[in-house]
Amino acid sequence: MPILYGRLVIICFVLVLREEFKTVPTDTKVAAGETALLLCGPPRGYPEPTLVWKKDGMPLDIDGRRIRTVDGGNLMIVDVRQHDEGKYQCIAHNVVGSRESPEATLRVYVKPFFNKEPQDVEALAGQRVTFKCLADGDPPPNVVWRRDDGKMPLGRVSIQEDKSLQIENVQLGDEGLYICNAENIVGSFEAKASLVVNSPPTFVERPKDQKASLNGVVELHCSATGHPKPSVFWSKEGSQILMFSDNSNGHMHVNAHGTLRIQGVQREDAGFLVCNALSVAGSNSVRAFLQVTSVADLPPPIIQIGPANQTLPLHSDVTLHCKASNPEGEPPSIRWLRDGNQLTHNNLPKRYTLNPDGTLVIDGKKLLPRDWDKDRKASFNVSFTAPNQGRIQL
Repeated sequence: MPILYGRLVIICFVLVLREEFKTVPTDTKVAAGETALLLCGPPRGYPEPTLVWKKDGMPLDIDGRRIRTVDGGNLMIVDVRQHDEGKYQCIAHNVVGSRESPEATLRVYVKPFFNKEPQDVEALAGQRVTFKCLADGDPPPNVVWRRDDGKMPLGRVSIQEDKSLQIENVQLGDEGLYICNAENIVGSFEAKASLVVNSPPTFVERPKDQKASLNGVVELHCSATGHPKPSVFWSKEGSQILMFSDNSNGHMHVNAHGTLRIQGVQREDAGFLVCNALSVAGSNSVRAFLQVTSVADLPPPIIQIGPANQTLPLHSDVTLHCKASNPEGEPPSIRWLRDGNQLTHNNLPKRYTLNPDGTLVIDGKKLLPRDWDKDRKASFNVSFTAPNQGRIQL
């Protein structure tokens, strides 16, 4: 305090530097590339103390750009790097002396990053698929796999030692987005890859061997499935002509469902017709034989049992047998004629019966006197007709 002795004024100042810091730096963890802030509030003193920083016991070079002091002494490090890691201490000093804060450790961590990201995969059903995912960081990150919709193919999926994701016997339902997530205490990072599963074409309907009559119409059905959906087209063995869906080639047409329709069959159409199914996943084919026939080419029906002349007492039952076969396909149709007139169910006398096997039966008990002379003199003929082949008559 000032002391007055006449005109002489003496001013007395007390120099001081307290022991306690207002704020001391504390241990700090920061990710590389981010900003670190170490706090330091110097102790009270007179004159006002100045601050300096040390790192690992050595004066810190504060360049004023990446490393600088702010707000009266706090240390700010921008774009922290691995070599910034160490023990930091702030020193306050004036004419009285100096004070040192406790040391604080700056730990620089590295956020996860990928040395190898998973790549999109396209595979055939049944194959094994592997997604690579190599991540690094400090501390080493934990790698976890997940599927975008959460539906991992349990029982067929495994994580390998190098953190790769492996799927055995992939199925169409395994298609989707797979995500590799790497995480440590300073951050996380993820990478995505898609899985596309293809299946080669398989036939759900195969064409069958067929017979067609000359100038007739025939259809051969063929359909296939697969992923992606295959294209179905037809060809003929020995020919380079391809017939695609919704297209025509002369008298041949393939519809949108893969059915081949031949309108007005010709002899040159005979042979093996091939149904082909094609996609990026592979190809498949199946063939059917088309036989072209005409009446001139085929034999008539074969008579196995024919009717015989009979002489019977009055009112006796008459049985006229008739049995025939067709060696080339469908059974022949049988027609009976009486005196040149065809017997049908519509005009058949009540005493006549036509059995399904072709036998004609006449009930003699129902024979009236007026009919006796007609039946006694009647002439019966039978004819056999096979579809698209011909006729034989007895």
